[in-house]
Amino acid sequence: MRNKSGYYISKNKIIYVQGTVDGKFIRKSTGKKATKDNLNYIKKFYYEVLLKLTVKKVKKVSLKTYGIKILENTSIRRGKNQQKDILSKFHNHILPTFKNFALNDIKTSDVEYWQNLLLKKLSSSSVKKCREILNLIFRKALADDLVNKNYVELADNIQVVNAKKEPYTEAELRLLLEHSTDWFHIYLVLVTSTGLRVGEALGLKWEDIDLNNNFIDLKRSISKGQIIDETSLTNKTKNHQRLIPLDSTAVKKLAKYHQNKPSNEWVFVNKHGSHFTDGRNVNKYYWKPLLAKLNIKDRTMYALRHSFVTIMKNHGASDMWLKSVIGHKQSSKVMDDVYFTFNNEHHKISNTNNFFNHIEKENKVI
Repeated sequence: MRNKSGYYISKNKIIYVQGTVDGKFIRKSTGKKATKDNLNYIKKFYYEVLLKLTVKKVKKVSLKTYGIKILENTSIRRGKNQQKDILSKFHNHILPTFKNFALNDIKTSDVEYWQNLLLKKLSSSSVKKCREILNLIFRKALADDLVNKNYVELADNIQVVNAKKEPYTEAELRLLLEHSTDWFHIYLVLVTSTGLRVGEALGLKWEDIDLNNNFIDLKRSISKGQIIDETSLTNKTKNHQRLIPLDSTAVKKLAKYHQNKPSNEWVFVNKHGSHFTDGRNVNKYYWKPLLAKLNIKDRTMYALRHSFVTIMKNHGASDMWLKSVIGHKQSSKVMDDVYFTFNNEHHKISNTNNFFNHIEKENKVI
């Protein structure tokens, strides 16, 4: 029978403790016989005994050991470069604070202190990515009964602040296209008229381009020496496989370039005749010198993509269509958070032809 003292004795003379823990009535056997000494102790400390019997005993495991294990176990979900980046963030931004911590010693206040330290030297988006890594580790630890709570989820959220990316103006794009030459001119025509990412443009093969039907069947991207295609696991927010329409100017230039193509496979090749491994050499030996020659502020080569979005929005393109062309999920808020727009007054937007059909005069087609 239950009694007011919080314990009772079973028929076989074993002491049980009972009471309410976290709003739930619990009864636990102490395994102790109802001797005089045991009963005197239970009368004084029955609730402490109940808590001790109720709360799970958690094994001490270091964050470093368990974290590496989890990141390796879940690597199948990620591409090679993404896994490398995650491990780098774990070793460089998580372990310096928590390397001497056991998992169950890390509490909410520790997580918030760590976040605040990182925000002093990293962008809010980078800190959020680090938090996601730590959260993954804690979710697995909770499932493995190594922690009682996921204290990362209980910590204050990080507000990501995205600065608007300044694009190149239409006048600057005209200058860049008028003064660029050879293969780099074709590259600039493509990225400014399609919004291709740098790695996507450098990863183009001739088999991807349909000059008769005016579209690109994008199948891959190149990043840090790795070819990312449909067999690769990569960032879920980026779609490197999609159909991209080509305007008439781009088609004419590509057709002329194709007649004397430097490679039967790759559209753009380096001086050794093979595909570029990333955009660094293009940026160093082609992009920056061209900007310096024209006295144009460097907003990065990637900003050409932002220029495409800005100009297309100002010429009346819908967000849904733009997201499908540039390879963003329809649920993505990147159009609002990151991309700059010169003019959002739609009543002033002309519904004439695509700006890129007029960005160069027809008599300048190479």
